Order: sequence, then C-alpha cells, then structure tokens
Amino acid sequence: MNASGRKIVAVDVPSGVDLETGNGAGAVNADYTVTMHKMKKGLASCKNAGKIYVADIGIPFAAELLAGPGDVVVAQPKRKFDSTKKDNGYVVVFGGSGTYHGAPALAGNAAYASLAALRSSAGYVVTYVPDTVIDSVRAVSPNIIVKRLEQSNMENIKRDIEKCDSIAIGMGMGREESGQRLASEIIRTATGLGKKIVVDADALYAIGEIGKLGANAVITPNEHEFSRIYKQPGRNLREKIENAIAFSRKLECTVVLKGSDTVITDGKRLKVNVTESAALATMGTGDVLSGIIAAYASKGGIFSAAVAGVYLHARIGDVLHIEKGDHIIATDVIDSIPRVLLEIAGIA
Repeated sequence: MNASGRKIVAVDVPSGVDLETGNGAGAVNADYTVTMHKMKKGLASCKNAGKIYVADIGIPFAAELLAGPGDVVVAQPKRKFDSTKKDNGYVVVFGGSGTYHGAPALAGNAAYASLAALRSSAGYVVTYVPDTVIDSVRAVSPNIIVKRLEQSNMENIKRDIEKCDSIAIGMGMGREESGQRLASEIIRTATGLGKKIVVDADALYAIGEIGKLGANAVITPNEHEFSRIYKQPGRNLREKIENAIAFSRKLECTVVLKGSDTVITDGKRLKVNVTESAALATMGTGDVLSGIIAAYASKGGIFSAAVAGVYLHARIGDVLHIEKGDHIIATDVIDSIPRVLLEIAGIA
C-alpha cells in the first residue's frame, strides 16, 4: 500500500525485482502481483511481490516444451561492427582417426557455415586430427585450420583450449585405449578451464572415468550410445525424458538424447524436438550437429546452444527430405545451413 492508502498491483513482476534471485532492493512494494503464464523463478522468495496470482494467458504446454525457430534466433547474438574473427566465437574440434578421416572436417564446416549464414556464430575454427589424416582433412576445404592431434602435441592443444570459447570432441576418434586416454585428458582440461564442451561419438565412452562434467558441457548420444554409457533410453517419450533427466543430473551437464523425438535437458529445463522424417539417419550427420552446437555455444549458453542446434539440424533434414528423399549425405546438411537459417530469419 502506498502513501495514498491505495493497493498496488504489479503486473507480471514488481518493477525493479531481479527475477533470478528475487532481490527487490529499491523495487516497488506491491500488495498483489499477477504474473503471467507460470511462477517466475525469483518471485517465490521475493518480499516485494505481496500475494501472488498466476494468470493463464493461453500459452499451450507444447509451445514451451517443443524446440522451435525462436530458439535459433535467441542463440544467435548480433555481430559487432568492429569485431574480429576471434571475437565471434573460437571453436576447437578434436576428432578423426586413420579410419574415420571425414568426421572432424564436417564438424568444423558446420561451425563455419553457421557463421557465414547469420554472421553471429563461430568466427574461428581449429580442427585437430591425427597426423596420418591431416592432409585428407586439409583437402576437404581451404577454410579449415588443421593441427596435429597427438599426445606429444598436448602443450599446443592446451594452449588452444585456453584461448577458445568452446570445443567439440569425439567425432571419429575411435575407441582404442590411446585415443580414449587422450579424449579424457582433453575433456578434463577443457572442463577445468570452464570451457563449453560438446562431447559426441567415441568421446562419450571416455566420460565414465571423468564423472561429473559440469554445467558447461553437453553430451550428444544417440539411443544406442545412451544404452552403452548409461541404460536403455526407454520404450516411449516419457521414459526417454525421465532417463535423460536422470543422466543429466548424474553428470551435472546437458544431455541431448538424439532420435526422431530428441530430448534436450540440463536436469532442470527440458525441450523436445520432433522431426518429420528419417533423412538424417545417415553417417556423418550427427557430427555436423556437434559442430553447430559448438558454434552456438561459443557465443552463448550451452543449453540454448543445444536446443538451437538440434532444431536447426532437424529442420534442415526435413527440408532436404522434401527435395531429395532419403538420399542425402552429411555435406548436403552443411551446404543447406545458410539457406535454412535465412528462412528462419525471414530473409529468404
């Protein structure tokens, strides 16, 4: 009640209240607060809110649960006019072996294509692969900076991790003991430095030795990989969600449980992405997803990067399915990133 004796009603939140903490120092002291859609995080502990009412404004549950184009827009900050390439997201990709030489190149290209389309994501991508396949990866594109992924080169690897904003690791690394040890060391180094990290493919099998990955990490297993590193994902979407949340809380990281209905959760927040086709069920496309997520993570939060990356990746798959049916390859996805991003932005 103010000096006039009249009741004060706040709409959504009292002016000046921090919605994250509930801190209301210097804020309006309301007698009643009518907050829209659902209770906000900080309101429950806020002393300025008075009696709180939650107003249903007609937002359906699915609108909150399902990933959508808005998640992509949110994940892409505007590039500053006077910025340099390393100001716009520095990504380091670790992958490859003598057998799977293409996978890390695809992840690097995905980050580059994201930047080229909307001028807001990774500005600098370094790809580390074993010495035996460096020439093969260099031949994929002149835009890829390639360095040597060997235990003997660990000091240089650590320097790049220190300088970067995010890393993606695992694509085609193999499960040999030496590769797993190296993956584990790289993950420990990155998490210790607080870097955002996308753990995919063969590197998923190294996380058992590490334990908790932390809030800056995301793992991206498909259902088969999930069953190998944790448990069977479940017979239906509800069970997949429950198991993904449980594993996320165990590792204290974001989990992207891939499938026709992909579950993204950090143990507190939850998104589901539903695809309209099986076009992406082909080799290499999962590696492209890791590159997209790493690009977004280099400029923003890991959870929002994962949601945006999953939606964009699936949207591209559905667009390509209309054009090419089930006959796409991973490079088709990379080539389509700019066009689909422009469509999402309403430009194309």
